[in-house]
Amino acid sequence: MSEMTSRQSTVKDAEPSELDWLEKHAQELGRYPGEWLLIHRHRLLVHSRDFAELRAAIREHRIESPFVYYVPTDEEANFIAI
Repeated sequence: MSEMTSRQSTVKDAEPSELDWLEKHAQELGRYPGEWLLIHRHRLLVHSRDFAELRAAIREHRIESPFVYYVPTDEEANFIAI
């Protein structure tokens, strides 16, 4: 198996677990307004307003395809662009 095929397989396998985490913990997202979440393999690794902290964790854990989600603040969530 080539490195690219292996990497693509890993990404496909990883995505559902992160999306599952978001779905299962949707009610809890309100605890993290204005924060970035780094979700990896069914768990929240890091949450912070400072994206640099997530980048550091991505490097530390050697995550090749990070799943990062931003939780908007109430003000951001109510904004509508026209």
